[in-house]
Amino acid sequence: MEEKQKIRWWWNIPIILLIVILIPLGVRSVVTDDNRYGWGTFSKQVAFKVNYYWVKENGEKVRYKPGKELSGKVRKKLKRSGKTRYSDGALRSWIRNYTRYMYNNKKIDEDFNTFRAELLYRINSRLNFSKNNEGTTFVVIEYPEQPGD
Repeated sequence: MEEKQKIRWWWNIPIILLIVILIPLGVRSVVTDDNRYGWGTFSKQVAFKVNYYWVKENGEKVRYKPGKELSGKVRKKLKRSGKTRYSDGALRSWIRNYTRYMYNNKKIDEDFNTFRAELLYRINSRLNFSKNNEGTTFVVIEYPEQPGD
C-alpha cells in the first residue's frame, strides 16, 4: 500500500513571498520606466551623452568634468557618454543622485547656484548625431530644482 506524503501548509510560504515581492517590483518598473529588478530587465538599450555644469547666480554655466568622486562601476554609469541596459529611468535616477551629491558637497566659497546635467539619449539605437536627431531625447536635471521645473 502506498503511503501519502504529509505536506504542511507552511511549505508554501516561500513561494507566496516570492510572488508578493515580484508583483510590486514589476509594477514599479512599468510606472517609473526603470527596469532594474522589474519584469522588463534589460529590455532597452540606452545610448547617452551627458554634460555637467555648475550654474552661477547670473545663469552662466561652467563646464564640469567628473573627477575622483566617481570610481569603479559608478564611473562607467555616469561618464560623459556610453550605453546602459537599465533603461532611461535608471539613467535619470543615477544622474539625479549625482547632481544632488555634487551640490551638497560643493566647496563653501563657491558662488554656484545649482549643479546641472544635460542628458541626451536614444533608446535601442546608436547615439550618432551626424545623421538625424529623430528619436533623441534631451533632459535637463538640476539640483536644487528650480521653481517651475
